[in-house]
Amino acid sequence: MYKQLIRPLLFQLPPETIHHLIMAAMRVLHYIPGGRLLLRMFYTTRHPSLVREVFGIRFPNPVGLAAGFDKDAEVYEEMASLGFGFVEVGTITPLAQPGNPKPRLFRLPMDHALINRMGFNNQGVASAVHRLHRRNRFYHRRHPVVLGGNLGKNTLTPNEKAPADYLRLFRSLYEYVNYFVINVSCPNVSAGGMSVGTDPVALSRLITRLRKLTDKKMIVKLTPNVTDITVPARAAVESGADALSMINTLLGMRINIRTGEPIIDHVTGGVSGPAVLPMGLVAVWKTRSALPNTP
Repeated sequence: MYKQLIRPLLFQLPPETIHHLIMAAMRVLHYIPGGRLLLRMFYTTRHPSLVREVFGIRFPNPVGLAAGFDKDAEVYEEMASLGFGFVEVGTITPLAQPGNPKPRLFRLPMDHALINRMGFNNQGVASAVHRLHRRNRFYHRRHPVVLGGNLGKNTLTPNEKAPADYLRLFRSLYEYVNYFVINVSCPNVSAGGMSVGTDPVALSRLITRLRKLTDKKMIVKLTPNVTDITVPARAAVESGADALSMINTLLGMRINIRTGEPIIDHVTGGVSGPAVLPMGLVAVWKTRSALPNTP
């Protein structure tokens, strides 16, 4: 029914519109008595074989929802009720920002993939903290969600002042999240740049400073758009990162999932989905070989 009827109807609307509709439906579910309970009954599977313990955090299963879906911590409980072992909110920046001009999200139907150039659109950390505080008082006591906070500097913040943005985010979100993800690799932020993710010296300097600010587990999200991903990976780990997130969206190229051949698109934005899986697997393999003890 989904492929024959629902999917063709949804594809008549812009992808960002569909995202907003799904978010609205999830927000409505929050106010329906027993709504999350029904989701857990149908979609959540609990079994000891699925449990993973990584850097001291116990995950009910290894499949999580990455940042980018719930940018403002609006529906993370509902998404956890769908069976995800963890949920990352964000990317959150200190101040609210609109992101890049629309349209900024595009389908690649033949590759089952997306191109996005959202540009860290979010309502800012104060808005996220308000929601987290309000929900945390009731919901987390009974059904804990392993929650990650994906953090980014504001677009107009220059790289040399990025630590101040992250410090504010650390202080604001510390009591609400289980771990932090430092997003230094988004290809969709133009003004202000995200070059720190490709410069091992700048990355090392940033992570060293951030490590002194918090004892919370800290993950660095890396970009595949470098000649050798093991260079920034080593810089991040040796500077204090607890783990690496592999990988961010791929800029300007995707892999044809039918032929395995690279396709140069020169697109503005990052490609995600199965179209970047081959490069992602190679990046993980190279990094695991160079840094075997890094989660």
